[in-house]
Amino acid sequence: MTSEVSTRSALTWIATILTPDEDRLRKEVVRLQSSIDSLHARQHELSRRADEARWQIDLLHQTGTPFARCASRALRALGLDIEELFHGVKTDAIATLRGSERRFFAIEYKGLERSAIDVQGIRQANEWVERTKISKGTPKVKGVLIANSSRLHPVDRRSGALPHDVEQTARVLEIAVIRAEELYELVLYHQSSKRLLSQVWKKVWSSSGYINLKVLVTPDSSGS
Repeated sequence: MTSEVSTRSALTWIATILTPDEDRLRKEVVRLQSSIDSLHARQHELSRRADEARWQIDLLHQTGTPFARCASRALRALGLDIEELFHGVKTDAIATLRGSERRFFAIEYKGLERSAIDVQGIRQANEWVERTKISKGTPKVKGVLIANSSRLHPVDRRSGALPHDVEQTARVLEIAVIRAEELYELVLYHQSSKRLLSQVWKKVWSSSGYINLKVLVTPDSSGS
């Protein structure tokens, strides 16, 4: 037994000898393994990017801080500078549209399971407007409520119109209301259209109550 072990130990030099075909094939194995490792890395990267590419979908179903952060990201993609502010578990934002004249928007986020935005939500948005006026030192601040209501239902089963009392309150307090599903379509298909986005923010600045963004998104208004 000892002799056999000794013999095997003595013959380790054999492993260092390669035939030409073996050398070629082993190099091919190494090359293929390198390609496999590269493909795995590429696969993981593409999977990560595919998951990241779904961020807009959070506009359709999230609530709380996740919804607020997703909506803030959408507004940035649509040309606004966003300053997020946290109040305990609540997130609001101040948006700035830069141009010949800086315009401030006080953004109130609402992710709701119930079907309707209520009057209290509009009043909270107005309170945020007043606080923003003080913090920015300007009387010109536009209140915007971005709402994801009926979030448990598919988009095609959600109603766009606001209840009458909510619409009236929004008009009196000059709060513009934007539906999250319309913001989703805007950021998904039109974020590169500077002309359209300019029209959108002018409309939001000058309007109160529910704003149907779909009316602004027409085939002849999607140019850059």
